[in-house]
Amino acid sequence: VCPLLASLVTLFSPMMLVTATNIMLDLPMAAFFVASIALWCEGIDSERRGLLILACVAVGLSALCKYFGIAALPLLCLYAIARRRYPGHWLPPLLIPIACVALEQLASYSLYHRSLFLNAVDIAGTAANPAFYRIATGLSFTGGCMFGVIAFSFHMRPRQRRIAASTGIAVVAASFMAIIMHLNPSDDPLPPLSVIQLAVFILGGTIAFALALDDLSSERSAESVLLVCWVLGTFVFAALMNWSVTARTLLPMAPAVAILIVRRLQRCHAPPLLRSYTFPLLACIAVSFACGAADYAWAGSMRDVARSFVA
Repeated sequence: VCPLLASLVTLFSPMMLVTATNIMLDLPMAAFFVASIALWCEGIDSERRGLLILACVAVGLSALCKYFGIAALPLLCLYAIARRRYPGHWLPPLLIPIACVALEQLASYSLYHRSLFLNAVDIAGTAANPAFYRIATGLSFTGGCMFGVIAFSFHMRPRQRRIAASTGIAVVAASFMAIIMHLNPSDDPLPPLSVIQLAVFILGGTIAFALALDDLSSERSAESVLLVCWVLGTFVFAALMNWSVTARTLLPMAPAVAILIVRRLQRCHAPPLLRSYTFPLLACIAVSFACGAADYAWAGSMRDVARSFVA
């Protein structure tokens, strides 16, 4: 039940359906990214060298799809160190994705006389918005793209701790809300409905990070360290290092947040029953399909405008 619930929360997240309607390499990148972590964890735990090699091949393929895929490499190292405490047979396979990226850069340099990776870094450095604004925007995208953290939030805390936890998270979310309103680069004020939506999504993003920290403090395991770094690393890249915050850049975070949701549900209601969460799942499905349809319609409007100019 737990893997199925985590899979459903991931599948029916708005970022998944929005990304799936585009012909881009983000979904293959995320698939190889997740596969590499799953293979690596199983290979480290069972000490099977073949799985470690497959995991590193998956990292290389993920990086060839999108450069962010190479971010799986430090996660693999971190999990191995947390699990084994010393370097061992798991270290040499990590050279495989490094070799893949190096060969790709040599090939691109021979064709274009410049490094495409460094070119991407230069473009990312052109973002002019303040860091606090980008963090607040990233939290809003995290909460909106992983709507499951909002839909399942009522089930995640015991009754006696729910009020205190909700108050703390609301204060943090309100602080970031004030920052993004104060630093709004547009001269026009946000419409009231947009303000409400922004507040709810920032609250959701704050809950996602609260889940990660709660899991680390409760479990104190290699898996908890992996999940926290997985979520935090993706957020830092999407909000602070990328040139803009989008659902596509946050996509690799979706499985990690879904796992954190299910692990929290297990600690509160063990074992969690799938039928107990029908309403949150239906809410995720409704919001995800609405976002996917809206994104599809917006993309179609661009095509219609282009046709009107041609006509």
